[in-house]
Amino acid sequence: MACPARALSRFGSGLGGSCRQFLGCSRSLPLVRNASRFTPPHNHIADEAGKTSRPESWNLPSPVEIESSEYSTPPLPPYIPRENEPLDVKISRLYYQSRKRGMLENGLLLSTFADEYLEKLTPEQLSVYDLLINLPSNDWDIYYWISGVKPVPEEFQTDVMAMLQDFVQNRGKHSRIRQPDLKER
Repeated sequence: MACPARALSRFGSGLGGSCRQFLGCSRSLPLVRNASRFTPPHNHIADEAGKTSRPESWNLPSPVEIESSEYSTPPLPPYIPRENEPLDVKISRLYYQSRKRGMLENGLLLSTFADEYLEKLTPEQLSVYDLLINLPSNDWDIYYWISGVKPVPEEFQTDVMAMLQDFVQNRGKHSRIRQPDLKER
């Protein structure tokens, strides 16, 4: 009889032994030659009463533990506006950032908006648009604001937000099921 742990570690090399030697288990299993098919019929950790439990490496944190500060994700770094950025570079960057949002809804809405309006915005409006798409840490907030589901916070109530909200209304019934083709800029 061979230890399944040894069979796994040696990939069925044929060395004998029992689980007790390695993991404190009193059961013995037949030699396993193909480790990829190995599924142990019991767990290898037994307490004093003989009850088996999963190895500690299998114990994953619960959702409540994940929500605690120990497992929380670090905060996003603050957005720092770029100073003295050339206008053509800024338009290209904003066009790219409008396309690559991480969620399809905003990618479609913001990329079609950028395709239609980005070249027409003034430098001040471009800066406002830059802050609007980069300052909030949650893309769903942006989506809910421009679609009118949630009220827009005071700092984002601008003429660019009004343009975006009007654009999302789609009064012209334009198809926005894909992002616009890339153009040379």
